[in-house]
Amino acid sequence: MLKLRANNIDMLRMLHGKPVLAYKNFLIVSDVHAGVESRFRKEGMFLGGKLSAQLLNELVALKETQFDTLIILGDAKDDIYEVGDEVAEFYQELSKHFEIWIVKGNHDGNIESLAEINSKVKVFCAGGIVLDGKIGLAHGHCWVDEKLMLCDWLVLGHTHYLHTLKKST
Repeated sequence: MLKLRANNIDMLRMLHGKPVLAYKNFLIVSDVHAGVESRFRKEGMFLGGKLSAQLLNELVALKETQFDTLIILGDAKDDIYEVGDEVAEFYQELSKHFEIWIVKGNHDGNIESLAEINSKVKVFCAGGIVLDGKIGLAHGHCWVDEKLMLCDWLVLGHTHYLHTLKKST
């Protein structure tokens, strides 16, 4: 028999109107791509704002007293190889509000260097992690660990934003 608690904190759930999952004290997101603005600037494109700053504000606004850990299901940064200053600053600011768990994605080369400079960041292998023996979490760009296949729920990321360039007239 399924028992639901009045506050639903023990349920894996979407937060209304937000691309975020919540479970107990965890907020779960995917494909943050911190630092994407730098890549676009190098390619001669200006996004009209700071996407990372907007995301930071959204996440901090979502922080309720029960959420103390943010889990990122891969692609925590945009650059495949480097962790630039912009990315380090983003996670330094975010870590003022959350413990940060990063499950590695295909853009997360050298992401361990964040954990070396920030004790509130923990990095997990791309095979994924399991919460409470029943929720498997991974990025989804490679095969997940077998232990995730035994979970009641399997949550994968590896989603990407869509951008369109229009020629100005």
